[in-house]
Amino acid sequence: MLLRTVAFMSALALALAACSGPSLDETPAETSATVSQGGASGCEAQASSRWTTGPETNLTLEARSLGESCAEALATLIIRGSDGALLWASAYPTADVMTLRDASDATGMEAALTRWIEAGDRTTADLPEWPTGKDAPNAGEFPFYPEEGWDAASFSELRKAAAPMFCHVQGMESLRCLSAKDGAVSTIGVQTFPG
Repeated sequence: MLLRTVAFMSALALALAACSGPSLDETPAETSATVSQGGASGCEAQASSRWTTGPETNLTLEARSLGESCAEALATLIIRGSDGALLWASAYPTADVMTLRDASDATGMEAALTRWIEAGDRTTADLPEWPTGKDAPNAGEFPFYPEEGWDAASFSELRKAAAPMFCHVQGMESLRCLSAKDGAVSTIGVQTFPG
């Protein structure tokens, strides 16, 4: 329990430090990455890409890792507005994230972070239907669990809006999906997949 508490506090500190730094500037189609040369045992790396959320709107996705080793590193995922304002952030132990856990050095982590934040062109129209009278969306063998506050009506409206959606691996068996609308980012929920 103490180890998890220390890991969480370290993740929070990493997220806050990452949030206060400047956003990386690159063209909308590019992804950039940086690896620290601070030593063979460290796991400091970062990657940045754009999430296109409208005809003239690009949000910045930033991923960073920090740790004495990649097996013990923490990763932050940060989303910034086109003006650099912080819109959303979260921190994860890399050992608990399927796409990050196999990185053995900073160079491997940089590649993993780059893959982790590939936004693609998914929209909320890709979400599973939530049938009237049911407790949750109908996602077949890959259940989708909406964030607290969603109901069938609001979830259906979100699907109809076809708002930009970004989903990232958040553990060993699930994706966390976020939507962007009117300059804000909100969590939609979690979709499971076979681990």
